[in-house]
Amino acid sequence: MKEYAESLIDEHVGSGIVLDTGLLLLLIIGNARRELVGTFKRLNSFAPEDYDTLTTIVNRFQTIATTPNILTEVSNLADSLTDKYKEDYLNAFAGEISLLDEKYVPTKAVLSSEAFSIFGLSDAVIAEIANRDLLVMTTDGHLYNYLLTIGLPVLNFNHIRTRYWT
Repeated sequence: MKEYAESLIDEHVGSGIVLDTGLLLLLIIGNARRELVGTFKRLNSFAPEDYDTLTTIVNRFQTIATTPNILTEVSNLADSLTDKYKEDYLNAFAGEISLLDEKYVPTKAVLSSEAFSIFGLSDAVIAEIANRDLLVMTTDGHLYNYLLTIGLPVLNFNHIRTRYWT
């Protein structure tokens, strides 16, 4: 699986990657306070090494794409951080946003899509921008299988994360 992941990564290094909400949250909170990875309720399925793996992979890409939908979800999920950590998170969030290539897809453009009827808005927009030769990385098995089935480039982070731990 690591070889397959490496080939997809190499193929899309120049065009870019889009992270689903959970992975972007992992990246931003990890950038703010790595020690929260695995302890913050929204990241309790991850280990600190997952943050390291994600960072290693993402740093290879020239473009990290996102959408307003993903950013809103990340912001909402992080809203439950305590005041002790919120300022660090918001600073990391603001810094990360300046590095991201924000892709806008009008909601009307995906309302009639199959992906919208299955997943709702945010993941339907991910499917739409994946058509722009972007590699999608997700932890959502359902989204992964859907994108794979329709021939879009996708990696399931859960399939590769421990293979990158050193």
